[in-house]
Amino acid sequence: MGEIFDIPEEFARPLKGPGARMRVLASDRAGNIALRLALIIPGLILLGVGAVDLFAVHNAHNRLQSVAEAGALAAAPALASGEDAARTRAAAFVADAMLEWRNAPGFEGAYEVVRQGSEPAIRIRLSGHRPSLLGNMLPPGGWNFSGEAAATSQGLVSTDKDQARS
Repeated sequence: MGEIFDIPEEFARPLKGPGARMRVLASDRAGNIALRLALIIPGLILLGVGAVDLFAVHNAHNRLQSVAEAGALAAAPALASGEDAARTRAAAFVADAMLEWRNAPGFEGAYEVVRQGSEPAIRIRLSGHRPSLLGNMLPPGGWNFSGEAAATSQGLVSTDKDQARS
């Protein structure tokens, strides 16, 4: 009976005993590659999406830091006109830069005048947030990142964050 339809002998004869069918299926190696790929491919796709997401967050963090640095440098000459003028100039510069950024993350900015040695400096702290590509699951709520820079009329100065790294 098994030779006519080219059916393996195990399937052609009746199976007896508990678990006999499972033993036959467990010993059958046909289709193993398809099963393995079905288990492996979703994990590889998830790793790929995670890598793309991390790359995008890293780029967004770098760009937010650049905006903070450029804003501090742009606002520093306004320190000669007063603290309010410098803060207003910094906020306007950052707002313009964020409008030019396609798909910019949500952000909050803090603009303050601090003393750097004997002269005033404008410090800009930007906090950014963007949702995760994985539906805000990893990390929960999305990604948070920040950029901080300070500048005097002489140029950029180190911030508390920079001093902590050294």
